[in-house]
Parts: sequence; C-alpha cells; structure tokens
Amino acid sequence: MKFTASVISSFFAAALFAATGVNTVAGSTLAPLEVAARQLSPPSFVGGSWIWSNNSDGNDTPAGVSAFRITIPQLTTTPVNISVAITADNAYNLYLNGNFIGTGLNFGAPDQWNILNVPGNVGSYVFSVTAINYIADGSVNTAGLIAAFELSDTLGPIKNFWTGGVGVKMLAVPNVPEGFQNPDFDDSAWSNATVIGPYGIAPWGFLITPTLGTTCGF
Repeated sequence: MKFTASVISSFFAAALFAATGVNTVAGSTLAPLEVAARQLSPPSFVGGSWIWSNNSDGNDTPAGVSAFRITIPQLTTTPVNISVAITADNAYNLYLNGNFIGTGLNFGAPDQWNILNVPGNVGSYVFSVTAINYIADGSVNTAGLIAAFELSDTLGPIKNFWTGGVGVKMLAVPNVPEGFQNPDFDDSAWSNATVIGPYGIAPWGFLITPTLGTTCGF
C-alpha cells in the first residue's frame, strides 16, 4: 500500500487526476444534481468482499492498472436510484453503462456516489472500474477493490448487491482494454475476478463511513 505515481501509465494518470479532489465528479458524463435535496445513505460494505484481477491474490500484486466489469441484473423496468460505496487500494475510476461517475484517490476513505433516474429498461447495470496498485522500488504489495450497491425507487430500497456477493457478475483483467467501460463491450475472454476475502480482513480492516461525492443523474 505504498504510494508512488511513477508506475501510473499516462492514460490513467490523466483521467485519475482530472478530478479536483477525492469527492469530485469532475468530467462526469452525467448531469450533477443538488446533493442536499437527494441525499441517500451509503450502503454498507458488510456482506461484500475485496476483489482483484487474476494476476494476484491481493497480497502479492505487481504495480499496474486492472480493469473490472461488475454487472448487476435489471430488477425493474422503471427508473431506479443507485447509491454506490466504493474504494480501491490504491485508487480507482468508476463508470456506469459507459458514463464516467467519479474518482477515488484515498483507499482508506471510501466514497459514496449517488446516481439518480437510471433507466430500468435498458438491461443490466454495468459498473466498470479501473483500479491501480501503486508500488515502490519494484516491490510487490497488497491490492484490492470493494464496492456496495443499493438500488431504490420512489418507494424506498429495492435490493443491495456487493462485490463478491450473490447475483453479481465480476470479471477482471490486469490491463485496460480500449472501450472496456461500454456496456456492449465484448468481455467473453475475461476471467472471473479473484475474491480475496470478506470485508474486514487485514490489511484493510473496517473502513470509515464513505464520504459523499457528487450526486448525478441520467
């Protein structure tokens, strides 16, 4: 969990540091909405697991960027709101159905992203993530990604999902193919993400409550 920018590829660095801070959705392709009027409680990580690509068990991970496609099944034909709690050791970019949502730069301080009015008639919800593992002096180190998702509508919560949880399809590769964030991207050659262990395991332990990022909507 050592930090160094020297291993970040140029394309990822440009996207990662385009944000003005941990809780900013700078450059999002969705419209920002008034946070105070649409606040949603962050979903809990309890029930989820840390994951990574198949080049590591999370404890012995080379420096570099991995791509993930986390697919949640469609539950309704009406629009839903989705609240996402997420963090990655060391940093991440998050997309939903091809739309950039936000960036997290501090794995010890998870983020919450509220995405409103997500169409319910377009099939599954595809969350794509680029996650980077920083490393120093060419050594290896821990790496992991964890996320929780709460779907709700005007009547309240519908269902919760987690990385490593039931009903969630998780694919990963230890690189970032062009266009991987698009929902129709061909991921048939990708491997299942490696499940490192349940929320609370070392070295990450139990995290602080996610900090609210920008609320945005379709």
